[in-house]
Amino acid sequence: MTSEPLFLADPQGHIVFGNAAWRDWMHRHGGAGGELTAAVQARPPSQDREAAQQVSSSGRAPEGAPLVMADGSRLHLRPWHGQDGWAGWLGRIAAPSGPAETGHGVAPGLAQRLEMTQDFGRLAVWERSLDGRQAHWDEHMFRFYGLPPQPQPPDPDTIRELIHPEDRERVLQAWQASIRSPGAYHLHYRLVPRTGGVRVVHSLWRVLADAHGRPDRALGVLVDDTESFERGAQVRKLSAQFELAVELAQLIIWVHDPATDELRVNERAAALLGVPERVALRLEDVRARVHEDDRQALAEGLQRVLDGEDAVDVVARYRDAQGVYRTLLTRRAAQRDETGRVVAVLGVAMDITERRNTELALQQAQARAALATREAGIGTWERDLRTGTSHWDAQMYLLRGLSPDDPRPVEALRVSCVHPDDRAAMWARYDQVHAGALDRTAFEFRVVWPDGSEHWLATRGHVLRDESGQPVRMLGVNWDITELKRTEQALREKAAAEQASRAKSEFLARMSHELRTPLNAVLGFAQVLQADAAQALSPAQRQRVDHIHAAGRHLLALIDDMLDLARIESGTVALRPEALDVQVVVADALGLVAPMARAHRIELHTGSLAGLVQADRQRLRQVLMNLLSNAIKYNRPGGRVDVAAHGTADWLTLVVRDTGRGMSREQVQGLFEPFNRLGVEREGIEGTGIGLSIARQLVTHMGGRIEVRSRVGQGSEFEVWLPRALQAACPAAGEAPAPTPPVAPQPQAEPAQPALELLYIEDNEVNVTLVREVLALRPAVRLSVAGDGAGGVALAHTLQPDAVLVDMHLPDMDGHEVLRRLQADPRTAALPCIALSANAMPEDVQRALAAGFLDYWTKPIDVARFLAAIDRMLAARAGREG
Repeated sequence: MTSEPLFLADPQGHIVFGNAAWRDWMHRHGGAGGELTAAVQARPPSQDREAAQQVSSSGRAPEGAPLVMADGSRLHLRPWHGQDGWAGWLGRIAAPSGPAETGHGVAPGLAQRLEMTQDFGRLAVWERSLDGRQAHWDEHMFRFYGLPPQPQPPDPDTIRELIHPEDRERVLQAWQASIRSPGAYHLHYRLVPRTGGVRVVHSLWRVLADAHGRPDRALGVLVDDTESFERGAQVRKLSAQFELAVELAQLIIWVHDPATDELRVNERAAALLGVPERVALRLEDVRARVHEDDRQALAEGLQRVLDGEDAVDVVARYRDAQGVYRTLLTRRAAQRDETGRVVAVLGVAMDITERRNTELALQQAQARAALATREAGIGTWERDLRTGTSHWDAQMYLLRGLSPDDPRPVEALRVSCVHPDDRAAMWARYDQVHAGALDRTAFEFRVVWPDGSEHWLATRGHVLRDESGQPVRMLGVNWDITELKRTEQALREKAAAEQASRAKSEFLARMSHELRTPLNAVLGFAQVLQADAAQALSPAQRQRVDHIHAAGRHLLALIDDMLDLARIESGTVALRPEALDVQVVVADALGLVAPMARAHRIELHTGSLAGLVQADRQRLRQVLMNLLSNAIKYNRPGGRVDVAAHGTADWLTLVVRDTGRGMSREQVQGLFEPFNRLGVEREGIEGTGIGLSIARQLVTHMGGRIEVRSRVGQGSEFEVWLPRALQAACPAAGEAPAPTPPVAPQPQAEPAQPALELLYIEDNEVNVTLVREVLALRPAVRLSVAGDGAGGVALAHTLQPDAVLVDMHLPDMDGHEVLRRLQADPRTAALPCIALSANAMPEDVQRALAAGFLDYWTKPIDVARFLAAIDRMLAARAGREG
């Protein structure tokens, strides 16, 4: 007999517990929960006073008059007895035509069934007030905990002790959380009864409120799930064994839920369908993979199962993940609940493709292989080594740019398609195969397509032998590796380019050194002649020396610009972007060009310069210097140059505007071409024609751009667009300040004793002579010279000079080794060492400073700055002695 829906409710009508039939009834009636609660709450307590008195005397009470639900079902209620009298309602729901309509005659049976449920050990009831003064356990609660029945429940510590240690804290937290707010709660946990063993229980309770809405007491039930848990463990064990058997038997298994139309499959079925194993499928998704000729048989088989047949076998073809149909023998069976309703359809299948038809299986395997090789661009070939005949599949023709319908024999195509330079190596390989020396062969070769293009193919072959060990057949594959070869070639070209770039950098460094060395003498001696007050030049001589000096400076600028341009184009220029205040950088550049502006009678003006840009400080200054010097040089006498800034949210634009001669459209188009001076070189205006090209490339490398507008006779306007920055950075530590115009050196009176002792380690006599001539302008300095590194180190130990000037290219060692040896000796470890070299590449300077050189002076020597540094040393020496 099917059980009736039963439930327990508190006096306010809130459902505390319901049996399986009640949960099923609620599931079928959807939103009936609210109606049920309202019906219980509508029960006038006054109608049950007599029943309440009976409860007090006998502990039982008859059902009241049934209440009719919306669907015609009858709700029967009877008071439920707790320790302190009323505890709520016991409810039963009967169908309209069922026995419930007979009224009160079924109440004893209902109570009997509830008691039977408890007697079977599945249900225990408890109640307690939250203040701890009152509590009640029925006898089944004591049995669950393995305790003898007593008038009062055990104390909380005993109850806590009998909860499984691994669940104890979780149970306590759940209970503490529940008593903060009225409502229904539930929890699964384990008990360790005093009688032994472990019991798995499902606790359901409701926290009830007092008249003020505060949590007052709790009413609950404990359902014994131990048997279900143990059955689950046994099921899991059996499932593992079953899965092993399924795997060994290579079975395909699925479960279909007719209610949701979801289909779940095992790993082998998922692999067959090409779907993840744990993803629920729709039945229609699987039906779409069934061969159209077999779909009707599958549908009929499913219907027979649903109609009541125990098991139905169907043979059908399924399209697997590769698109190939597999023939499966499927047995289906229905799983039904206690009402006979189908809750699932189970299926087991075996792949019988090979067993059904060996020839068909071979054809399907060939189809799968053909599909795979075609999609991967792989061609297959076979050669009879006894007759010399070959067979190609269609892909072999396509790999050679041919049609699979080409009528020419395969042997003829094998020869004609191979690149002439690769034929000899190929035939040598095949001769080894025919001779029995190879069982496998693998190599790469080129083929020439009918359009003349060359393509690379890779081949792999395997020799098949007869029973006597003689080679009889050869099977193999071809595939296109042209892209791979192109990639390898690109990598080789990249490596060659990188090597060329390194060689170019080395060449640039060498050229810089070789060109600066003679310029050091030219410019150095010219400056000495200009600065020598003791032997003053005549006006004509000074004019000639000035020409020499100007020509040398022009040549030096040209060398620097060419090297800079080469580094930028080769990608070796190093940038250090930072947030820069535009006003600071512009002020720096204007200070440097101010003497030129005064010489050309040009006024310099600035507008708004507020804003930050993300750029390299040194390179941005270089760009502004170029634009400002051009604006001055190509301006008219008495003209002006304006510098301002404006921008958008993402960009800031520096504008350099002049009132000069301007340019035509054709001149603007060639403005940034290296060495294109637009014809002004005939006017004697100083310049190399490289500066603007360098400026534009530097701005591009900093993420910006340069734009120019110009009109003949009205002037030009250059805009430098750079990305905005959020915060200005402080100048980098150790960064040299912007250079200032040198002050002409003056001779000093020679003291009785030298005030400064210098050691110069240099092998070039001209360079030594120049330094001697320069220092002759400072009689307070005594210079000692060593011609190689070892001699310089030894002399430093003896002299203990105030400073050491070190050339970086010496005949026996480089300047870094000289510094290392000086630093390694305690006698000279603290000596200030200054690099003096024609190596002016930024990386050379950075490396020297990082190694420990105090400073790095480049050749050609700037005599004024050289002497200024010497003067600072003299002043420091005097300060220490004073």
